[in-house]
Amino acid sequence: MATRIEKVRAKRQALDAQAREVEEMRNSKIKHYTDAIKHLAPRLKEMMEVADEMVMNKISFGGQWLSHGIPHGDNFETNGIKHGVGFVFQYEKGWGRSLNHRLGVIGVGIEGGGCCGKSLVVSKDGDIVVNPLDKVIGTWTYDDAFHDFIGKAESFLKGFDAFESRFYDYVDNL
Repeated sequence: MATRIEKVRAKRQALDAQAREVEEMRNSKIKHYTDAIKHLAPRLKEMMEVADEMVMNKISFGGQWLSHGIPHGDNFETNGIKHGVGFVFQYEKGWGRSLNHRLGVIGVGIEGGGCCGKSLVVSKDGDIVVNPLDKVIGTWTYDDAFHDFIGKAESFLKGFDAFESRFYDYVDNL
């Protein structure tokens, strides 16, 4: 018959094994999505080169869209209201999101928008440069960040082809 101390130690070992399994599963999912996004690098690079050329030439990215009668960013810019795949631009400091104050394209991503989690931004090289997993602070736990990352990565991968197609269709019809 096992002693109480042996039972406590056995329980600790079981809990540690379970925690390792969860961590391995999470790391596997993170690697899967990171690799799938990295695989898009050639397409991202080409798209961002076209987008940077549009910024340099002050060409609109499809006009602004309205929400409750209020104009927002261009149709191909990600934002914290729609949370769709879009370009992430760098702007001059002190200015809002304006065509005339864009400096360039930082990446393609999905803006979180506060209550909808953190943002995910991917560079032209397919590297995730803004990642919900890097935003574990205060009451935002790693568990929250993990689920936010998985959701954003899935949405990014599911929405990328349609975004790319719409963008090139727009550019081809300028």
